[in-house]
Amino acid sequence: MIVPFFIPFAGCGHRCIFCNQETISGALAQQLPSPKELQDTLERYLQSVKDPSQPVEAAFYGGSFTALPWSDQERLLSAIFPYRVNGTLKSLRVSTRPDAITQEGLERLKAYGVETVELGVQSMEDEVLWQSGRFHTAADTIRASKAICEADLHLVHQLMPGLLGASFSGDLYSLRASAALRPEAVRLYPTLVLRGTPLERLYREGRYAPRSLEETVAHLQEMMTFLDEEGIEILRMGLQETPSLLKSLICGPHHPALRELVLSRRLAGRIACALAGDAKAQLWIHPYDASILNANRKQYRSTLPKTLAVHGDFHQVRGVVTLRRRGQAPIEICI
Repeated sequence: MIVPFFIPFAGCGHRCIFCNQETISGALAQQLPSPKELQDTLERYLQSVKDPSQPVEAAFYGGSFTALPWSDQERLLSAIFPYRVNGTLKSLRVSTRPDAITQEGLERLKAYGVETVELGVQSMEDEVLWQSGRFHTAADTIRASKAICEADLHLVHQLMPGLLGASFSGDLYSLRASAALRPEAVRLYPTLVLRGTPLERLYREGRYAPRSLEETVAHLQEMMTFLDEEGIEILRMGLQETPSLLKSLICGPHHPALRELVLSRRLAGRIACALAGDAKAQLWIHPYDASILNANRKQYRSTLPKTLAVHGDFHQVRGVVTLRRRGQAPIEICI
């Protein structure tokens, strides 16, 4: 369980062309939360924990944490550090920019129990970063990633496919360049056009076209396959759907269950390949996995033969489906 503390734009010297943190986080940009506000928020979350053995982690999102003056960082961290000391919090994590990482700063974070640093990489193409108003470079990401790993902290990369000036081949390059730095996990946030951002203006002027949901799902499937092979976890695909996001969303490849769509497309493709033209087969799936096969009103299941019989079975291993064809050995297919 992660307890999120949103600090919209805190530490950000400027706004990137795609960014509207009030919309993304649902919190208004304002002064930093007080120690009491942090502790009250944490206590509310802790009261909702039903399993005492469930690890709880606190995270600062929405700004560039390490770009804040150290006095502000220390005030935020010291407010919740006692929960780390007494074991209530398993760990802390912060999100920041690649060009706001120093060795001294990392050591200070570690002293307050921070174990994970998430870098807003977005792209590993300098031209794309420049057009997006990021004003850091791929070299900054390389340097920061190495420093985080050398400090024995967990590294997470955040990437944004579909930025202004990006191509799918360029996004794949960014993904591979990111993976080469060995993050433990990534977040993939396809670019959306949000109200009140410079990207909205470019879209209305015809200077930016967001990718469709269908092509985004196909691209994310390829990215997922690559990351699976690299052993890198995907923490999230797409922004969490909230009322504030829906209100401000102009256009772009948003779906409330984007990862499930990607898994559904991949699973349908794997089943079709295993069928090898044999339409009269039976598929066994755990009922809790059925939503993946049937995602988005059976969009991808409908591409499979209608004669394929699907059976829900609670004895079926989660994350795996079994295909049975007459006279053939069963085929286990990973979702």
